[in-house]
Amino acid sequence: MTTFFSKVLVAGLALMPICAQAAANAGEPLVRIHLDSVNLSAAGTDHVRLEVRASAAVSREVKITRIRFESMTLGDIPFFMDPVDQPLRMRAGEPASLPPIPVTIYYRDLESLESLQTAVREGRVFVNGQARADLDLNLLDRVTLRQWLGRADLPIHNTIALNVPGGELGRKAAVATIGAAQGAMALAGSALNVLHRTDADWNQNLALRYAPAMIFAQARYSLLFNNGQRVDLSVPGLGFRISKDRFVVTAEMIEPWTFDADAALLLRTHEAALVPDSYDLLVWPGDPSMREPARRMSSGDMRIESLTGKTETVLMPHDSERVRVTLAKRDCADNMAVLSFTHEDDWFRAVPAASSSADPQQAWDRLAVFHLTNAGRLAVILIPGQRKDGRLVFDAPVDQSAFGSPVIAPEGMVGMVQEERSALPIAW
Repeated sequence: MTTFFSKVLVAGLALMPICAQAAANAGEPLVRIHLDSVNLSAAGTDHVRLEVRASAAVSREVKITRIRFESMTLGDIPFFMDPVDQPLRMRAGEPASLPPIPVTIYYRDLESLESLQTAVREGRVFVNGQARADLDLNLLDRVTLRQWLGRADLPIHNTIALNVPGGELGRKAAVATIGAAQGAMALAGSALNVLHRTDADWNQNLALRYAPAMIFAQARYSLLFNNGQRVDLSVPGLGFRISKDRFVVTAEMIEPWTFDADAALLLRTHEAALVPDSYDLLVWPGDPSMREPARRMSSGDMRIESLTGKTETVLMPHDSERVRVTLAKRDCADNMAVLSFTHEDDWFRAVPAASSSADPQQAWDRLAVFHLTNAGRLAVILIPGQRKDGRLVFDAPVDQSAFGSPVIAPEGMVGMVQEERSALPIAW
């Protein structure tokens, strides 16, 4: 679902997702992503394991290179799905099943198990969120279909089947297991109750100690195509304060076109140019739902103190050949920018960090990161992770709504999210 805080693509038209756009001279959407069912793999005493079945269909032949799922919920339960990295060569009228996508939901992350129990009992659940399909389109296709950056944003809002193995007996057993866990969660002194209360206390602590020091950022820039069409782009991100006047964001917030493969290809092949003076950085301190006036780089409300970057060269298909394109790396120590507010009214306390001494093999059964919900509010994700090869690696993916968030362990802030499965270790 497109919101104020979603990535926005405006091409001289009203803002709309591709599912509401028609291919040239056709009445059908170019791409459809459909969640077909959710299968319950296992219901345990502290979690459930699910498997999501999905399919894709197109109205004309196209290659889908990647599918990502963002801001997903099963009823009122947030969950995260691995991206589908398997390229799909799609033909019109021939729907393709996507590989099964595993999902784990921990009871301790939920306020109540009632909605989960109801969904399993009734065998259906409402799914809400967004799929983003990366498309392999040449320039003619992009112009014809108005998909300037070869991407399709597809809202997902539908009720789907929730299947349980073992028929009615299996369903009743799963309902009973979840019900027992709900009872244990409410029983003082039980392991699940203690864990749930600990998490609740920790979430409250996060809201008090960390949320006020959060930063919501939005980078804006424009591309001008050779045919005279201007495309305005907006990239959202998070950040956090590291001193009373300084804060950090990912380097993508400063030079977003260097992180976007499609934009970089257009610039490299001179099919589009960056519109002079179109870049601006907008920042909202604290919870963005408060909707305070944005601080703007163009107004002198902030300045860049340091910016580093690391690049890599990739081969990208372009017409009948492959073109070398230089892209900035997300998963590296250089993907970070330090900025400072220029007005004392914007100064505030920093995010508390953990000690700089750390076990290089340290693992956590829970790390907290912030992300923005579809409603534009800050929310917390709890996810296991570990230190590995100089990085913080998550056991499950997050999505773009968490990029730039601090990674918070019980001992304090230990890193910054840079991509779906990893973060930059930070301590001071």
